[in-house]
Amino acid sequence: MSDTEMTNGMLSAMNVVNKNIEYFMETSEFEIEIQNKNGVMLNIKNVFAEDIDMATQCLKLVHNISMLNCFYLSVAKDNYKTLNYNFAAESRFYLKISVSPENVNIDKRKGFGLFTYDVDDMVATLGEIPSSIVMYLIQIIKTNKKRDDLKRVEKFVEQILCGLEPNAAMALFVNENKDLYKKYLLN
Repeated sequence: MSDTEMTNGMLSAMNVVNKNIEYFMETSEFEIEIQNKNGVMLNIKNVFAEDIDMATQCLKLVHNISMLNCFYLSVAKDNYKTLNYNFAAESRFYLKISVSPENVNIDKRKGFGLFTYDVDDMVATLGEIPSSIVMYLIQIIKTNKKRDDLKRVEKFVEQILCGLEPNAAMALFVNENKDLYKKYLLN
């Protein structure tokens, strides 16, 4: 992608954000639990809204997933052994994470220990977030055809996992989905 395309994509993404600033400023919440050795997204709050167009919801979700992945990578950089981590069959870890435009916070955690916790378990649980979001999206799409555009986010997650920071992820997503963003595009 050329610098001009990237700049136009970022300007268009910022146009989406500016037209929906209150929605984007609202903190999103993600609840994940490890069940049967896999991450399961239990709930996503403040992302899906009936009164917000799908283009905007998709962009917020791309931003949130990128923020979560960057958070995971920053924590995992010192814990390389978590890359091929296997959860124990009885593992029942839980995280409630909030994502704002500027921060990622762990609001609640269970199963990691009372006073201290196993960092590997925590990092590995964070690493399960993108795949658990994809599975969550697949279920939403199956139950609500109005949310079919979420397939675009589902397919884009692999690119986010390559380490795209949030602004680049949003710009690239807009450029790859110009049909979805035609009313927001700046040329």
